[in-house]
Amino acid sequence: QARTNKTGNDHPNTATMKFHAIAINTIFAGIHIGCNLSGALANSDKWHPSECDQQEYWNKLEPDFQTFCLKDGWTEDDWEEGWDWYDLTVERQQYWTSKGLGQDAWEQKHSHWGQLTEKRQLYYEGLGISKDIWDRDYLSLDKWEKKYIYWDDLSEERKQYYKSQGIGKDEFEMSLEWDELTPAQQRFHESRGWTAEAWDNDDKSLLKIYNEEEMEWDELTQT
Repeated sequence: QARTNKTGNDHPNTATMKFHAIAINTIFAGIHIGCNLSGALANSDKWHPSECDQQEYWNKLEPDFQTFCLKDGWTEDDWEEGWDWYDLTVERQQYWTSKGLGQDAWEQKHSHWGQLTEKRQLYYEGLGISKDIWDRDYLSLDKWEKKYIYWDDLSEERKQYYKSQGIGKDEFEMSLEWDELTPAQQRFHESRGWTAEAWDNDDKSLLKIYNEEEMEWDELTQT
């Protein structure tokens, strides 16, 4: 069963779940595959990479399913990409702190200002870090959305906000450099033929595979 976080949501990392949900819809034309390990999945001998969608603690995954996700390129570390600090177990908080990513550093890397609790906002303001400084030096809402949200999953208000800046779907989804994408996003785009070179240069001629879904109409061959 999916965990419930401090806000009462069913998922600790809504943004990452949405990313995978959109990826699944893109690949399977609207078929959503959950990561609930009970029922059909628990009785299944095979999985698809889209099922590794971070809805459960890594150490709570069934051993066979965890092995499957490992083979797909996941590690426990990138499994927690984008999670709220309070949704990490105490052991994982201690682990990340030992890696130099304590609560402050974790939030500065994974959270926009609006995701912080009021207590944490006041804490940072006491350090001289305002919302404007946070947005400039750490993770703004715009950059957070571009990192964790697909265009189709944005609210209409946020779509209009980007359109007013001349940013449409293509510009939005290609706005980050390759090394700014999450490991899951990199694997998803690699499955569609993208490489770091092709992505950073926005050059579809460098795709590893001929993928018409990634191309504009005038880029398709005539045969």
